[in-house]
Amino acid sequence: MQAALACAINENLEIDAKRLWSWIRNTRDYEWDRLEEELSKAIDAWIDVDKGKRELELFTVLLESSPAEEGPWMATNHYITIARRVPDDKLIENLLDLASDTPVGPRRRRLFEVAAYAVRSESQWPIWEGRIVSALEKEENFSDFITGLRTDPNKSWKEEEKKRKAKELAETDAARAHNIASLEPKLNAIAAGRESEFGALKWASQLYRNAMISKKEPPLAKIEHFTNAQITSAIAEGFVQFAIHTDIKVDAGDLGKAEATNGAYVQEYVVAAGLHQALLSGRDEEIGNCPPVIAIVALRQNYFSGEERPSLANWGVQRLARDPDIGTEQILRYWNSALGAGDKELDAIHHLASSNEREFVSGLLKRLLQERPNLPHMALRQALTASAKILTKVEMGDRYRTCSCGRVGYFRQTIVGIRCPDTRPGKVRGIPYARGNSYGVAGSKWRPCKSAARNLPAA
Repeated sequence: MQAALACAINENLEIDAKRLWSWIRNTRDYEWDRLEEELSKAIDAWIDVDKGKRELELFTVLLESSPAEEGPWMATNHYITIARRVPDDKLIENLLDLASDTPVGPRRRRLFEVAAYAVRSESQWPIWEGRIVSALEKEENFSDFITGLRTDPNKSWKEEEKKRKAKELAETDAARAHNIASLEPKLNAIAAGRESEFGALKWASQLYRNAMISKKEPPLAKIEHFTNAQITSAIAEGFVQFAIHTDIKVDAGDLGKAEATNGAYVQEYVVAAGLHQALLSGRDEEIGNCPPVIAIVALRQNYFSGEERPSLANWGVQRLARDPDIGTEQILRYWNSALGAGDKELDAIHHLASSNEREFVSGLLKRLLQERPNLPHMALRQALTASAKILTKVEMGDRYRTCSCGRVGYFRQTIVGIRCPDTRPGKVRGIPYARGNSYGVAGSKWRPCKSAARNLPAA
């Protein structure tokens, strides 16, 4: 409907404001329905035919079509919604002129009230206050209205907000002092990524993770905000050392079970932060000594690097491909465990299929389809589509014979070019609220960890 109306307006730019507003109302189910971009542009084109005149006409039509009991600010709200612009100085001047030329009565008063509230914003009121008050003082019975205009409607909120910010600042300062006092004596142990300092590294990794999700600031910024530069440097190094040397106490099978519930282990965040820091500083060779399970973590937590380079997923595939037999075992154990726990997809297969490690991925896919031909439909579709991009025709024929039991049509449909569906590359797994040094599995729903916003968790 809105697209049709946009075409009608563009073909009939000579219509008046009343006709335009009637057309718009006829396309809306509710008074505040949002206008689509195409219709908004058509309205802009209609206004621009004679901007000053048509802005005033549209504004007054909107004013006259609204109930008299509505507050004088509602006309401006309707205008902003329809015209997608704030009333400019020319429109305000025209409104004041129209009010002055209108005979004494309710309509004249309403026009003055509407013109006053049209500039009652933080940016416009300081400019227009004198002119508006002067015009109103020349009218009768506007003293109470002027008093209301000059009263800041947000005064109480501003006062409360000021108190809240002062309290927040004091709490942040106290938390920073506490964190510094707690962590400074342990700098060497933290920088070494020792298991005894997992509580501090976990707390910091949650801040790091939140920053990578929001993309509003550098990943270490909040950590430094709640500690200092020296401690932040030690934590960043501790992330790397934890990823390389610490036993994370879970294997590929455990990670697969967590994947089936869209969960994650808290130690994965520390590992992901360490991998990301290492890759950013060109320490690929060092983290190349990580155990293969760390590569699975890299695939799962790739959102720590996002679509940018260096990519955790690329590093993870390369690490698994370095020892193809072990790498294949790890991925298959991860997938089989997830499928056994109820998952229907092959997590991270898009990272494998798009990598340069074609020989490794080819062997992995052939073994998967050989050992588990009766995959769930979505997983089978992913596997076959990835295989069609990598395997030869002869190899695909072998896979055809392996997987064709009762599923020939499905196999044919898949290999002729249906694109592999996105296997949620950007999904974000749950974040825990566990405290201290314990390792645990997170919940299945993501929410920013606000409990870690300031204070270091208790040891």
